[in-house]
Amino acid sequence: MQAPMQAGGQMVRPPVPEVDKDNQEFCIFARTTQGTYQNWIFVSLVKGGSAANAMVSSLQSEWGRKLYGRTLISNIGQSVYKDRDAIVKGLKNQIKASIAQSSSAPQAKIMEPLLNQPTSSFQFAFKIRDQSRPADFAKAEGLTLVPKESEVAQLPLDKFKQFFSPESLGSMLGGGTSS
Repeated sequence: MQAPMQAGGQMVRPPVPEVDKDNQEFCIFARTTQGTYQNWIFVSLVKGGSAANAMVSSLQSEWGRKLYGRTLISNIGQSVYKDRDAIVKGLKNQIKASIAQSSSAPQAKIMEPLLNQPTSSFQFAFKIRDQSRPADFAKAEGLTLVPKESEVAQLPLDKFKQFFSPESLGSMLGGGTSS
């Protein structure tokens, strides 16, 4: 959903999707960590369900942020990395379409190096859509960086279980694994 170009080379804002009053919405962004163009580009608007609604509501308090902040980031990260190839392919197709639509536009041409970047060089971020300012969904402001895939592979509960595993406790107490 990258903004296409007008004839004068100006970016055209994508149409503003209707706000879902019943569910939280997450705006997903991508950029490459290599090359000359490293700006965040809006790629998708994802609707959450009841679990996402509960987590986002809990983030209003300090206690909730400490308890659920990392979980929300991990859940979004897992979704993004699960669909990473499709996300990057869609982004590259949007860039190709923008370039083809306005071949003389410098703003489109400046993104062209992204087409040659490997999928592994892309980084992702998200923000919770501000329902009181629906037109700001594609603005790359107030983003939360999605950690590297290896860092979101385990949910906090998995890390907790791993910490208290017999192998972990045995090594902390100076012993080996117990069998």
